[in-house]
Amino acid sequence: MKRHRTWMTIGAAFALLLTVAACGAGTTSDDDVDADGMTEVNLTVLPITNVAPVQIAIDQGFFADQGLEVKVSYATTGAAIVPGVLNGSVDIGYNNLPAEILARSEGLPLISVATSDGPAASATEDTNALVVRANDGIDDAADLNGKTVAVNALGGLIYLITRASADNVGGDSSSYEFVEIPFPDMLGALQDGRIDAASITEPFLTTALESGNFTRLFNTGSLGGQQPGLIFDTYFTSEQTLAAKPDIIDGFRTAMYEANAFATENPSEARAAVGKYTETDAAVLEKMTLPIWVDTATSPDGFETIVSLMEKYELMDRDKAPSYADLIHE
Repeated sequence: MKRHRTWMTIGAAFALLLTVAACGAGTTSDDDVDADGMTEVNLTVLPITNVAPVQIAIDQGFFADQGLEVKVSYATTGAAIVPGVLNGSVDIGYNNLPAEILARSEGLPLISVATSDGPAASATEDTNALVVRANDGIDDAADLNGKTVAVNALGGLIYLITRASADNVGGDSSSYEFVEIPFPDMLGALQDGRIDAASITEPFLTTALESGNFTRLFNTGSLGGQQPGLIFDTYFTSEQTLAAKPDIIDGFRTAMYEANAFATENPSEARAAVGKYTETDAAVLEKMTLPIWVDTATSPDGFETIVSLMEKYELMDRDKAPSYADLIHE
């Protein structure tokens, strides 16, 4: 029953987005050029460690090299970014691949245009984990059965990998009562006892562990390990924007892949970048685990892995799944 309520929530949300798309989508053009010949690009992302390469691309001039002046704004979930991308007020957004697959299955004309990051190389390098209050008597995934677990978006990547990981380590995720809370608000809700566990990512994970008030119950982002071509998060646009601004999209991808490589090769720069768009203590920035940034699209096999998990956890009927070619543009 809990899974049914979650599915109805997701379905209602995408029905609303379809209405937004139908009423607000407009054409876009390449004429947003300033006096210096730079083309303005509106980008909306989440305030998490994974998007550090965006700040790096600004600071290192990778966007400027492509003739782009990227204006960045922040949202609490990928789903909150979708309406702006559909109506043309946002050129490019950041979201997780499961959410993009689900949106496409519901008829939303979204296209993944550049890769951000993939799963952790190993459990010891994981950027994602489920945390609980310290000394709360919850010692394993089974102790959470029947309890309340926060994710940033119902039906998104964190929800999906939390369920799969919990089931892999002896829990029964079908009994978890999932609630949606933005990452920055999770630890407060957990501390106040409004939830029993929070599924979080960096830099919030290290903040939680360094506080001494919370403990890591199990990791979630190492799901699948280094399966070749498995991607978690990407940058996306609409079919309308891609058709109207193909050169801008290609330039954005080129800059982001330069920035992804730079972040991987210069972890101190990546940590410093996170500090520019989050209120994170310097000690946390130094200790937090960095994502695995990549510069290739998800593979068909990696795409299929995500689709299979979505079918298993009843987020989508397989016969409604988009094809790889429908969603992935590289």
